[in-house]
Parts: sequence; C-alpha cells; structure tokens
Amino acid sequence: MVRPVDERRDGLAVVGLGLAPNQAVFVAMAACYALASGISGPSGSTYLGDVAPPKHRGVAVGLYRTAGDVAGFIGPPILGTLAVSTSQGTAVVINGIGLCLIGVIFGLFAKETMARAKPEREAVPA
Repeated sequence: MVRPVDERRDGLAVVGLGLAPNQAVFVAMAACYALASGISGPSGSTYLGDVAPPKHRGVAVGLYRTAGDVAGFIGPPILGTLAVSTSQGTAVVINGIGLCLIGVIFGLFAKETMARAKPEREAVPA
C-alpha cells in the first residue's frame, strides 16, 4: 500500500536540501531524502498492481515505468535550466514543492487498497 506521506517526505527533504544553511543540515536532509526515496520507490508499482484490472496490470505497470523514465530524461534539463536562470537552491526547492504537491494530490484522490481487518468474534460458550 502506498502512503501519500511517502511523497510528501521526499518533497520536504528536497526542500530542506535547497534551504540548508550549512553542511550538517544538508547531510541530514540528504539522509532523510534517501530514506524517504527508499520507501516510496517501489510503492507506486505496488499500488498500481493493486488498483489496475487484472487483465491490464502488465500494461499499466509498463506505462507507469515508461512515464517515470521519460520524466527522468526530461526533468534534469528542465531543473538545470531553472538552476542556471535562478539558483541551484531555488531549483531544488521548486522540485521539493512539486513532490509535496504530488503527495497531497495522491492522498486526496487515491483509494485505499489495504483490506480492512475483520474484528474477531468472541467465542460463545456452548
């Protein structure tokens, strides 16, 4: 089950990287980002596998991965251009804000896929 908090943690850590006043804070935010990325990385594919119709799971996961690869191809030049035209810190903060927005949107619109536990019934003495 994907938790929308995962993407927001990524975003907050990236914003923290961009706003870090010194090296110690930067290293701490990098560690937070690494942990959040490790949690949220496989979550998207897992969630998609849960919500996609069984006949279309392969296509859905393939499209998801393709979209991620395209974003990995076009994102760096866009952020690089932004960093050159403004500053590196600004580009990193804008990236983090975007990640936070994705987490919020996902949290608002994604449905829960984890089955609810049924309460156990107490045994009635015969």
